[in-house]
Amino acid sequence: MSESNPDTEQSGRRRRYPSISLPEAVAALEAIHRNVGPHGATRLTLAEALGYSSLSGAARAKIASIAYYGFLERAGDRSRISLLGRKVLIPKSEEERKQALREAAVRPELFRELMERHAGSPIPTMLRNLLVREHQLLPSVSESVEQAFRETVECAGLLVDGVLCSLSEESPASVGAGQSDESERHVGSSLFSGSDLFTMMGGTAGNRGVAEGIPAKHDYTIPLNNQGRTALIRMPLPLGRADLEKVQAWVQYMTFVVDEKEG
Repeated sequence: MSESNPDTEQSGRRRRYPSISLPEAVAALEAIHRNVGPHGATRLTLAEALGYSSLSGAARAKIASIAYYGFLERAGDRSRISLLGRKVLIPKSEEERKQALREAAVRPELFRELMERHAGSPIPTMLRNLLVREHQLLPSVSESVEQAFRETVECAGLLVDGVLCSLSEESPASVGAGQSDESERHVGSSLFSGSDLFTMMGGTAGNRGVAEGIPAKHDYTIPLNNQGRTALIRMPLPLGRADLEKVQAWVQYMTFVVDEKEG
């Protein structure tokens, strides 16, 4: 698959997208880990680790693409493998690696937009035209971006029986290395917004009956330590398995946030 410049400008809007697919990015990440290690390196060193003799346009595009998937983070004037990248390279379990790949697949803004818009449907047959008409890509790169997107969702397990999965069901919000708190909140709200948002609430909520026209709820207090630190969880009644799966997804999301801040 040919590489193209990941930065284009059309209709006054600058769009960023990976020039390589997720499996290609993983292979490049493995090369960086093998030739450079987990420590920070300059972009020239990264380019050389990827087989380039100089920091050419193709080298810059590949390094940028690896970063778009969340596998690299900036450390001053150097870049290093992120926590998300480490979860792919040296996972604690196969499930952790699968989850990391799902997160990486929707890290590029353009790919996340496509997933959110077409979830529950097959990939549009005229996707390359939609990329030009609705996402401001140049016609010269639309075919390669379409191919990268198809390979990415297949690699991440987000394409099941030819249908794109719903992010809220298959991929808890990803917050990776190097993103700001604002971007963390954006990703979280986009995947767990509205009725899907599991809310941690403070104070005494109390139970309210159906007779008041309000669905019944129950508050659960979870002790976090033996010094009185607790978490209050309000859940609807009756409580179903789907409700617990949403809670589990939210906990996974917050775990990634905490790991990122502590890592």
